[in-house]
Amino acid sequence: MNKVSIRVTLAGSLVVAAALPSMAQEKAPPAKPLPKVIIEQIADDEATPLESVKPRTVDEQKKIDARAWYGTGEVHLQREEYNKALQAFEKARDLDSSNAQVYRSIMEAALHLGNTSKALDSARKAVELDPDDFELLRQIAVEMIKDRKVAEALSYLEKARNSPKLDKKSGFYVLINRDCGAIYNAIGEFEKAADCFEVVLAALLNPSAFGLDAQTRQELQRQRTTSFEEIGQILLKAKRIEPATQALERAVSERKNKPSAANFLLAQLYHEKGQDDKALEQINLFVEAQLRRGKAPYQLLAAILTKLGKDQNIVTRLEELAAADARNKDLQFFLAETYVSKMKYDDAEKIYKKALEDSVSSEAYMGLAGVYRKQNKAKELLENLSRALERAGDAEGIAQQFETELKAISEDKKLFEALVEAHKAAVKDGVRKEHYAGAFLLAGIAADAEQIDLAVELFDTALKANPAQAKRVLLGKAEAQAGAKRYADASATYKQALQNPLLVGEKPDIYLRQSRVLAFAGKPEEALEAVNELKKLIPDPNHQLVLFQIAWIHYYAHHWDEARKGFEDLIQKHPDGGEIVHRSRVSLSNVYVQLGDTKKGEEILEKFLVDTPDDPGVNNDLGYLYADQGKNLEKAKEMIEKAVKAEPKNTAYLDSLGWVLFKLGKHDEALKWLQQATQQDREADSTIWDHLGDVQLQLKQVGPARESWERALKGAKGDTYPDEKLIKKIEEKLQLHKVEAK
Repeated sequence: MNKVSIRVTLAGSLVVAAALPSMAQEKAPPAKPLPKVIIEQIADDEATPLESVKPRTVDEQKKIDARAWYGTGEVHLQREEYNKALQAFEKARDLDSSNAQVYRSIMEAALHLGNTSKALDSARKAVELDPDDFELLRQIAVEMIKDRKVAEALSYLEKARNSPKLDKKSGFYVLINRDCGAIYNAIGEFEKAADCFEVVLAALLNPSAFGLDAQTRQELQRQRTTSFEEIGQILLKAKRIEPATQALERAVSERKNKPSAANFLLAQLYHEKGQDDKALEQINLFVEAQLRRGKAPYQLLAAILTKLGKDQNIVTRLEELAAADARNKDLQFFLAETYVSKMKYDDAEKIYKKALEDSVSSEAYMGLAGVYRKQNKAKELLENLSRALERAGDAEGIAQQFETELKAISEDKKLFEALVEAHKAAVKDGVRKEHYAGAFLLAGIAADAEQIDLAVELFDTALKANPAQAKRVLLGKAEAQAGAKRYADASATYKQALQNPLLVGEKPDIYLRQSRVLAFAGKPEEALEAVNELKKLIPDPNHQLVLFQIAWIHYYAHHWDEARKGFEDLIQKHPDGGEIVHRSRVSLSNVYVQLGDTKKGEEILEKFLVDTPDDPGVNNDLGYLYADQGKNLEKAKEMIEKAVKAEPKNTAYLDSLGWVLFKLGKHDEALKWLQQATQQDREADSTIWDHLGDVQLQLKQVGPARESWERALKGAKGDTYPDEKLIKKIEEKLQLHKVEAK
């Protein structure tokens, strides 16, 4: 029996009818015309052609022809004649575009031909006609994943997952949840991933309830993404403690006497649940198998022993494990850290030095630095910090250790002074390359401690020691000077950087930085000249950053008309948005307020609020505008509270909250927030001190109010671009309440 006859047997007369056109064209001889009248026997009546009582409509004939072409396509598809199949299916589609099955068949033929684009277009049309076709929806998602269109793939999978036609107790439902969960996990949406994998876990634990056949079970168990261990980890990320425990317990039981990461994870879970005896059993299995997972397992072991009241056993237990696993640096270093916490400095020092005998390690140098800091050994501390910095690229997590050490040093004034003296002693006979790291580190600490002269001296020493580090040193020096409001000095340092041949490729960034400090220095014309030099170095004169910097310089200099034109020009040339355009719109709002068009300023922010209702800056700025005018006060309070919740240490937001509470007559509450703002930043904006004075006056604290206004007046007069209206307003308050204060 040939392929055509097999299809006829399976599909019946529809396929026979459909196959005829194709077969006639390929094999049949030319047909002879039928006689008009057929006489079969002499006695018979004349046989004349039948004529329909009700002739077919055009649409009915098209549907019949479409079915014929569809059947032809099916025959070609079975014969693996994919081009002919595709042509037949497309003719069927052209005749009847309402049949979802035709589009499915086009997709199948197109996929065989490697035409993914056509396949996807047809599949999308098919699901438009049959939106609950979960099998096709999943197939589209698979093709999307191949094309790396993850978001679109996920949307189709979710439609399949929620299809009313899909049995929620079927193997197909489990597989779709597996697919969705894997994507959600990959993109960091752990709650949604956990929702999906709880379904997978339930099916694996009770296959009969989901009708899982042997093949589906094997597929799930064979893949790493649906192993009990992996499911347990995913559920753990979403804090699904009980199902995570179930999954990990099953993972451990299946591996029997072969410990894995599941034992460590299970130990974490038991510890969180207060089942520390069980936790200890699992973590011991993990660490005794000499499995690696950084320092976390040993930290967990110490925490469990402490919880069980066995903290005196921690060192002994770690020593046993370290002796058996001498090449495990994470374990060795954690033991050393434990020695330091127990003030067993000599033992810790031996471990770090032994590690350095095997290989140079920035982590070992940092460990020794910690040992010597605890013992106030300045010379040794500086040497090891320097060596660690020189090799900082060879270990992950070293930045955190540096931050810890440098913070501790900056908080210990005597130790810092001792380190500076150790550095000076080291360079007494001449500055050499090995002095670079120590000088650079101490310069950063000095800058943070606002010892700017010392910082500059140390930066200069660092540059002399290693001219190849010019970028790091000169930019660090300039930032330190700018932070100390030595803007002219910072500009000079940037000029020095621009003249350095090693920094030719950094010129655009340096000009940008220089323009900023020149604006801060009250030199807007020179700042704009720096931007013009920048424009010469980049191919796009209308680059967002360039246009923003020009507008910002005018904004900072209170050139409101020029700032308005600059921001509007940027927004017009870059309508697609982005962070810089966002900042430009917000700044433009304030420009209009400064120009006296408060309504226009509000409209800009109100539009923004519709598009970005949770943006802290927009909520604060619009809320403050409302509060300053004494309108929409309750709404303004809610908006500003949203901003403060997002950024609780932002002094501008704290000021706004205090100001709106003041406008609402809640003076005690207002005082709390404004005091918090000024205490957090003793050099707070003059407006904040002015607001604090107003609140204190309402609370009949006239003396403190005058002190706040005096602080505000001093700051306002000291601004690079003084606000004459604010200065006059504060002076009037001080004059008015001069007698009351006495």
